[in-house]
Amino acid sequence: MLYKTMSETTAADIKRAVLVGIRDGKMSKNEADTLARELDSLVQTLGLETAALEMVHVREKSAKYGMGTGKAAELAEKAKELEADCIIFDRDISPSQQRNWEELAGIPVIDRQELIIQIFADRARTKEAELQISLAELKYALPGGTEIRPPQAPAQVYRPVPAKGRALRNKGFRRNPF
Repeated sequence: MLYKTMSETTAADIKRAVLVGIRDGKMSKNEADTLARELDSLVQTLGLETAALEMVHVREKSAKYGMGTGKAAELAEKAKELEADCIIFDRDISPSQQRNWEELAGIPVIDRQELIIQIFADRARTKEAELQISLAELKYALPGGTEIRPPQAPAQVYRPVPAKGRALRNKGFRRNPF
């Protein structure tokens, strides 16, 4: 590999970040600007320098990058020109999009959730806090929509029970009361 992924990169390796705010048709410009300022504050909390803040208006999302390939290539080139150490997205990106971005840009790429988890991880002091961070990281790593749930009770067991009287007309299975 020619680049390091976020998990292979230490916090000391990352100093400058290009921030990418994504605005679609559902979001007003004012709301997008507010979210971008919040992202910049989160980045400063982590102690990183903001190399650039780019707002991208997305009309159609592509599965590969979450935006058009031309705009993605433009952002990756800008990150290289500014000698940024990572790209941080304001919106969630899928694991495949993260991998595609890292291959395109050659630097680690994270989203807002991963940034927040990193902030908490840096500030965790107790064993309990560290365990909660580990759980949050594991939940974040799960495929979209997957939740960690406690094991469920076994499903109801259905087996044939001899029918009596009128039930003989309705042959089939009845719920076993045991």
